[in-house]
Amino acid sequence: MLIFPPFAPHRSAHSTFWDFVVSNPETAHHVLWQMSDRGIPRSYRTMEGFGINTFRLVNAAGVSRLCKFHLKPSLGVHSLTWEEAQSLSGCDPDFLRRDLWDAIASGEFPEYTLGVQLLDDAAEAKYFDVFDPLDPTTLWPEELVPVTSLGKLVLDRNPTEFFAETEQVAFCPANLVPGIDVSEDPILQGRLFSYLDTQISRLGGPNFHEIPINKSLGMVHNNQRGGFHRDTIGRGRVAYSRNSLRNDLPAAAPAGFVSAPVELHGPKVRQEPASFSGRTFAQAALFWASLSAVERAHVLSAFAYELGLVPERQLRERVAQLFAGVDAGLGRAIALGAGVQSLAIAAGESAAAAALAPSPALSMHTTNNLAKGGIRTMKVGVLVPASFPEAHLKTLTAAIACRGATAVPVGVVEGAVEPAGGGAAVLPLRSLLTTPAAAFDAVVVLSPEYGTKLPPFPLARARAFVRDAFEQCKTLASAGAWALTLLRGTAPEIASLLDCGTSASDRAGVIAALCETSDDVDSWCDRVVAGLAVKRHWARELSSATEAPCAEV
Repeated sequence: MLIFPPFAPHRSAHSTFWDFVVSNPETAHHVLWQMSDRGIPRSYRTMEGFGINTFRLVNAAGVSRLCKFHLKPSLGVHSLTWEEAQSLSGCDPDFLRRDLWDAIASGEFPEYTLGVQLLDDAAEAKYFDVFDPLDPTTLWPEELVPVTSLGKLVLDRNPTEFFAETEQVAFCPANLVPGIDVSEDPILQGRLFSYLDTQISRLGGPNFHEIPINKSLGMVHNNQRGGFHRDTIGRGRVAYSRNSLRNDLPAAAPAGFVSAPVELHGPKVRQEPASFSGRTFAQAALFWASLSAVERAHVLSAFAYELGLVPERQLRERVAQLFAGVDAGLGRAIALGAGVQSLAIAAGESAAAAALAPSPALSMHTTNNLAKGGIRTMKVGVLVPASFPEAHLKTLTAAIACRGATAVPVGVVEGAVEPAGGGAAVLPLRSLLTTPAAAFDAVVVLSPEYGTKLPPFPLARARAFVRDAFEQCKTLASAGAWALTLLRGTAPEIASLLDCGTSASDRAGVIAALCETSDDVDSWCDRVVAGLAVKRHWARELSSATEAPCAEV
């Protein structure tokens, strides 16, 4: 049975959503993913893709294995913070779509490794006590069932006409190629007909496969005739099989679709399998146990925010109680954030928490993930005041461009900014008025030439821009005395880090230099590149980093 949460048509459905969740405990795993950083990707280019459905791969000998498909981004998996997502959804709701479009248009084609997890009958029996491979609410731990790489998916062209090439795409799991078969996955079995029915309704008839974006690249010969939007002109009067008037043509190709034989046992009943309901919290517990301290803190902040919009206390209590079944500490933390800390939750871990060892593949904060891609495609917002040293911007731009990153000049307002010494004016691509710090992976502040009298400058807005970047744990850099003063005056935490000395502040991602000589500028650029490679300086969010800013982070 397919079940989806109800939504009120006239308002955000906070109460009904959470009522659905607590009334259907099997949603716990999915909701934890939603509340985690995984639910707010930094870019579609840094987002994993994997289906909940289980297929079968069939070889030439007719031997089949259960299969799950995966797409892993070459740049690694990265996210926005909750605050960044809220800022961008207000300032630039097309941020993710524009990011993908711009990357493709600039030749930085998004690339993903296509891989599969495979289970033969012996492995299926071996792991069945750990997870049911046909349960769509579970994943197969990659430490138990590794992902085997098959090739790459590269997005190398933007749509020429969005409606024709994107809106009319008709995905349907019943469209299979030789070598791929369906499994007994109950959700997949439902989707085999429901997706076909959906496309018939959405695209106006049974011939949606003849729309150019859906049309097979190879010639198709079958007996399909008539129907709304029919494009192919069939020849002859025979439109059925078998027939004698055309010698049984067209006939099924001998190397076409083959359904692998599977031996099944037991009665056919309409009920949830015991292997589904008996492990309600096991995978949610695995996910929670696999997260880093920072990722867990983000999950709890998300719960506190979302449950803060639920007026019914009893619903908030039930949510905390539900996730106490995943982990007692998680339940108590949710209760505290939701203002129902008086709720009694037993001490100790839930039984589900010990079911599986933590899976490093589920955390985005592993060394392997953070190292992927280097600084390629990262965007660095460079705040350029009037009379800035042109050499500083050029040197920084070159230093990061050779590693695949981009410097994006940010002006105080719209319009050209004149550098010192009468150089070529810079036309910023963004301004403080229109672009939040959330749109960048790092922020750099340049200084005006020493002794220059600046025109009216929105200092409060600039400090807010810098403060947001710092609180979002991004690399923050300054060149020159004026920019250093701006950083120091933005937040006491930044000033404290700068007081710790170059080595400590660099480790924390706050990189400052007076840049009085060209060698100073080159050295500063190298330090900025090193900071960018860290991606995010999450240690700023930990209490120890605030209490002892000069400690190793």
